[in-house]
Amino acid sequence: MDLTDVRGMLAGRVFADLGAEVVAVEPPTGGGEWPVSWARPEQWSVLSYNKKSVTCDAGRPEGRHLLDELCRGADFLLLSGAPAELEALDLGYERLAKANPGLIYVTMSPFGLTGPKADYADSDLIVWAASGTLSRNRVGSRVPIRISSPLHGYFHGAVEAVAGALLALAERARSGRGQHVDISFQNSMVFANMLQGLYPLVNDVAAPPDQAVTIFPTVWRTSDGYVQFTLTTGPATGHFSNGFIRWMDEAGMLPEEFAVFDWRDLPQTSGSGLSSSGSTLERFAAAGLDQAKRSRLEEAIRRFFLTLGTRDLLASAHERRLLLSPIFSVADVYANPHHAERGLWFSPEGPASDGPRLVGRFARTVPDGFQDRGGPGEPGSANADIYRRWVGLSDGDIEALRANGVI
Repeated sequence: MDLTDVRGMLAGRVFADLGAEVVAVEPPTGGGEWPVSWARPEQWSVLSYNKKSVTCDAGRPEGRHLLDELCRGADFLLLSGAPAELEALDLGYERLAKANPGLIYVTMSPFGLTGPKADYADSDLIVWAASGTLSRNRVGSRVPIRISSPLHGYFHGAVEAVAGALLALAERARSGRGQHVDISFQNSMVFANMLQGLYPLVNDVAAPPDQAVTIFPTVWRTSDGYVQFTLTTGPATGHFSNGFIRWMDEAGMLPEEFAVFDWRDLPQTSGSGLSSSGSTLERFAAAGLDQAKRSRLEEAIRRFFLTLGTRDLLASAHERRLLLSPIFSVADVYANPHHAERGLWFSPEGPASDGPRLVGRFARTVPDGFQDRGGPGEPGSANADIYRRWVGLSDGDIEALRANGVI
């Protein structure tokens, strides 16, 4: 059962793709008082694909009874929201587990259900900031900037909810007991970005973000777009920069003073190349690359990139084995033949349709084990099927509930 809002809907979509029968519960009005209505239509289409839709007015005694009966027959119950929001649903784990001891009860909340921050308000940006991730996404003393799409922070938690639920399923196969899986979106983002704590292993002592400095830019403008390119240094990654410098030299755009540097002999920096402590700059200067020289090289690289288009840069970088990638727009990703070959996009109306494309399966398996049941249809389109099979209602019972506005 999926009673999530847009923060947790991805969990049910992943379960459905893996073959589970996922029943999304919505209000009879199709939106408004139920959290799922937070999703915009295009988000709802993607996140609800492969699910079945039933309607239920949980504010009425008959609707509350239906929800309890659905939970009695479910393997998983997916919920998302702050503790107060979840409490308002009156679907507590202890009560439901008495009727269904094998139930795997999954909650996804901003900061977890316990702790001093449990009841704090949230947004995707708050989740990013509270995880510590934004602190690294800045240059010098400038303020941090937002990362990725507005729902990205929640999606990390939703996917971890699936992993936690499957672990609980494995335990249930052994012991027969269900569990409560308590997912914190903040904790999920901390875990997803834990590698930032490993930067000191390839650098000297990492400076606080407001004291960090930029060695070289990592985003460069081309004649028709932008690319991400890092001038890496040190014995582990300096050979990539040596190859790039040779490319500039062959094009006649490298100032002669930089032809003598072996980038493997320069101080090792983190793979991002974005920030490093002040002592690393001192070592760069001691190796012959002080601030004035770095500025001249940066200007030469800037002019070099402006002479080439993004596609030409990518083709040459691939041939020369350089760490360079175009910064794609969504339109670029959609048009990329690589993603078409792997079936990233699909039309819910069939491959020949000219209608909108949705994001497809998150992985490929051989043999193909993913399910494609189609879109959820209109709210309540699976009422008759689910209420007959899961709850045991007759056609007459279902029609009476529909006539009275319960479903």
